[in-house]
This record gives sequence, C-alpha cells and structure tokens, in this order.
Amino acid sequence: MINSVNLVERQNHRRIIATVWAGMLGLLACGASAQSPFDPPGAQVLSEARALVQSMIDNPRGPYSRIRWYCNDGTVQPPQAFACSERGGGRQHAEYSDQRRRLAELGWSTGTIIAALTWDEFYDAGRRQQRLRELALEKYLTDIDDGWVLRRARDYRGRVQIEGEEAAGQKLLLQLLDNRRWVEQNFLLARESVRTLPHRGGAEDATRDARRDAIDIVERDSSFERLRVEVHTTPSAATAGRIRAWAQSKPAEINNAALALGAKLDALYGTAGRRERLAEQRTRLAAQPSTGRLAEYLEFTVQTPADERLAKLAGLLRDARTTIQSPVRAIDRILLFDVIGEAENELTVTVAELLQSEQLSRTQLLFVAEQLVDATFGAGLTTEGERDALRSAWPATGTATVGIGDYARVIGYLRRLPQWAVGSARYSFAEPLVRYSALDSRANAFVDDLLRSSPLVGIAEITRRLAKDLADLTGVTQNINGRIGAAAFGLNPGVAVGNLRIFETAE
Repeated sequence: MINSVNLVERQNHRRIIATVWAGMLGLLACGASAQSPFDPPGAQVLSEARALVQSMIDNPRGPYSRIRWYCNDGTVQPPQAFACSERGGGRQHAEYSDQRRRLAELGWSTGTIIAALTWDEFYDAGRRQQRLRELALEKYLTDIDDGWVLRRARDYRGRVQIEGEEAAGQKLLLQLLDNRRWVEQNFLLARESVRTLPHRGGAEDATRDARRDAIDIVERDSSFERLRVEVHTTPSAATAGRIRAWAQSKPAEINNAALALGAKLDALYGTAGRRERLAEQRTRLAAQPSTGRLAEYLEFTVQTPADERLAKLAGLLRDARTTIQSPVRAIDRILLFDVIGEAENELTVTVAELLQSEQLSRTQLLFVAEQLVDATFGAGLTTEGERDALRSAWPATGTATVGIGDYARVIGYLRRLPQWAVGSARYSFAEPLVRYSALDSRANAFVDDLLRSSPLVGIAEITRRLAKDLADLTGVTQNINGRIGAAAFGLNPGVAVGNLRIFETAE
C-alpha cells in the first residue's frame, strides 16, 4: 500500500504539473495582482527577451562584456598578471554584459559562469530553487543549438577557466547534497544537478551528446532519419558502421559530422569503451567504505549474458538510490550519481541487446520489465510509492500460472510508468519549463531528452509485446482508422481535434 507521505507527495506533483501544463498552454487566469512562476511571460517581455538572445548569439563575446579578476578581498581587477596575488588570491572569468543582466531580470539567466555563482543565488531558497532548476534547461539549449547564446563566444579567451568551474561546481554540489532531506525530496533534480554542474571526476553525458548530434545531422539531411531513430531508440556498436556507410556519399561537412558521431558511438557501445568505463566505476565504488558493497554489482564483463547484466545493473541503480538517501557523505552522493549515469548507459545497451530477439517468452518479458521498474526508481523517475504499487501488481516469483486479470493489471501499471516519469520530470523542472518553452519552443523537448537517457527506453517495446500477447489471449483488439492493433494509449494529456495521419515510414 502507498503510505500517506507518498500520497501527499504525488498530490503535490499533480498540482504543480497541472499548473505547468496550464502555463505552457497560456490558460492561467489573467489579471492577478502578482505574476505566478507558472504564468507564461507576456508578449512584450518575450519580444524583448528574444531580441536580447539574438544580440548575444551575434556578439563575439556572447553574454559577456570583458574579462576581469575577482579577488578574494572583494575587489575586481583588470586582466593583468598576478592581479590578485596581494589580495588573497582570486579567480579570472568574464563579466556579464548589460544585455545578459537585463535578460536575467526578465527571467532567463543565460551563459552562467559557475565560478561566479554564489550559494544564495544557486539555491534560491525563497522560490523553490528556481535558479537551480533552470540550469539544466540552459545547458540543454546550449547543447542543442550550437552554443545558443555562446555560439560565437565559445572561443572567447578567458571567459571561464575549467579548473575554476569544476572547483566551484564541486563546492556547490557538496553543500547541496549535504542536505539529506532535500535530496530525498528532490532526487531527480539532484541527479540532474550533478549531470549539469562541472565537478571533479564528472564527465559529459556522451549518450545525450550522441542523440543531439544525430538531430543536428538529420536537420541538414533528412535521409538520416532512420539512423537518427536508431541512435535514439536502439543504439549499438553496429550503428556506427551503418552511419559511416551512409556518410560515404555525403558532402564533406555532413560526412565529417557523421564520422564524429560514429566515433562517439564506438566509444559508447563498443566493447573496449564499455569495459573501460565499467572497470573505472567499479574501482571508484570499491575505494569508498560506504559504496564498496555496490562495486559487486559491476563484477561482470560485457560478455556476461544480457539477462544477468540487466539484473545486476537494475540492482545497482536501485541500491545506489537507497544509499544516496541514507546518512552518507555528500562526496559519496556525487560519486553515486556519476555511477548512476554510467549504469544507465550500460543498461540501455543491455536492454537493446535483449529486445533484438522477437522470440522472448512472456516470462522473459516480465523479467525484463521487472528489472526496469527497479532501474526507473533508481534513476529518480518514479517515487517509492509508485515502485511499490507496481511491485504489488507483479506475479509472485515461481508462480506456475497467472490469471488473465492479474496479467492485465501488470500491463496496465506498465503503461502508467512513462506517464509517472513524465510527471516527475515536469514537477522537477516546472518553472523553467514554462519560461524557457515560451522563449524557445525547442525547450519543450527537454523532458523527452531526459527520458531517452533513462531505463524507460525499453518499457514501451516490452509493454507493446505484452499487450499483443494479452490481446491474443483474450481476443480483444483496437481499431484505429481501419487498422487493427493490440493496444493504443495516449502519452500526453489534452485534446487535439483534426485528421489522424498514419505514416508508413519514419519519414
């Protein structure tokens, strides 16, 4: 049974998510004395903000005006050698421009320099940590839009120092994750904060980078669409070879981009790259007393049977979250969030490998789904109450027969899992989703991008196969526009009126 705390938590989720949808659709009541953080910005504000963004895109210095030394005695000095040597030391980075400061006043803090971010600004205690929540949206637009406001400023010498950014990010994360109760209540936001902020030992999320590169290529050449779908849904070591073959006849610019993507996929899904990353994470876990037992989950090789690998990875994700929410050091929480990201990547490969077979039995499909339920919880996309509700619907291990009603109940819960995950993501990034989506519609895809990095990737295919099996058992089918199918259900709330078009191909 879901306890009262989880019920309250879910009710709060639903309340905020419903408000976000209303804000994004422009349906909130007008004329309030003060603007809600879920109200979409007005037309005049958006017009000014978009003009400011474009001016930064066109400016070789982007959202910055000049380089300065920020000394520990509180003074700001010109960019000359040893400017802070007699002032207690300091750090060098760019100064925000007047345009950037104005854009921040309007509600969008772009081109953020982590070394310039104070704790009070970062945590933003009085506004449900809105500043913290928007960092992921800012990074997303920067990643998908060739730098966005940094398009011409990425080579602006001295704008940031990577060592300073990592040290500042580490310091902020340690203070943030030292609050165990906050981490428990904001697990997904905590995980994404570790992904977003540079820190020691952290790495770029290569899986997301690869997907974004695939989108960039298909925007230049639509014939890449089938391969783009493969990169997003069932990537493997073989995908890189198919991309290289596709690129052979393409112009140099597209060919180079495709070859670079192929190299990323080799590192991500090739045997050597996977073996190296697993060994590194196993060593990092084993080195700390509070995480040492979790290293046992990574005692396998890439040649281990896929079902065994899946069970170990799901167990690692589940227990890593439990450990993060226990009384451990903040530095251990950073480590575990890093490990969760790597485990998700390996789990994606493993599930894709398992689902290559169309001959998986009902028992095997239920086994994979059961592991993904644990993994989805471990990734922070479902609450403990939602995970327990799914668990309560599951057939008991070793049960010889399962009733049709119980089988249908399991499938019904699996269908809810993506909706619960979307709800968690929208709850975690509610306010910036409203603002950034109004400024740039591409921000609407942020949640989809987040979920494609998660254990949810295989759930839809498993649910489809199980639903077809149930339809075969019961004889119940659905008819959409003259086509017979086993199951269909809506992924997004709301009503759309118009002609339903069904495409024969990915194009």
